[in-house]
Amino acid sequence: MSVEEVSEQAALNLLARIFYLVVPTEFQTYCSLTTEISRAALLALGIKSKAVPCQLWCATADHNYVVGFLGKPEQPGKWDGHVMCSARGWFIDTALHHFVSDFGIEVPSVAVVRRFPPQTQVIGRLDLKDQKTLWWHSPPTGARSSVPKAPRELVSMYAEKLVLELRSLDKAVAENFA
Repeated sequence: MSVEEVSEQAALNLLARIFYLVVPTEFQTYCSLTTEISRAALLALGIKSKAVPCQLWCATADHNYVVGFLGKPEQPGKWDGHVMCSARGWFIDTALHHFVSDFGIEVPSVAVVRRFPPQTQVIGRLDLKDQKTLWWHSPPTGARSSVPKAPRELVSMYAEKLVLELRSLDKAVAENFA
């Protein structure tokens, strides 16, 4: 079975495992860029996806930390929002590093989570160790949620590399179990 034939969840989990082995870690806080790279790689595998603006929360035992849509004034090259990739009933968020760089909270580099029903304000959740939980919320009412455009050249270059890596994993798995 090729990567094109697996379920969206399996493809997202594979993509999550290799994402920062292919894409430079310097882009870990560039949510619009890494979301577009994810979308382009998934599309090349025949999986439709879309960018979903959201507000990201990390709840610990004693504090809540929030990324995106905080009402901060616009700065050149900086967006006051957050975005992740959605494929059917799943999300892949490739820009969780804000919690590490801004708050010193250890979180995974990439998360794959089931999407909550569309009528709720909370759209996803991931329980982590040490009494930490990541929560994805719809943007606040009135927030400017149009996602900045990512550089097409970077998106294409890294999406192609991800697809090649995913396909080579397919071959290795097939050969080991033949």
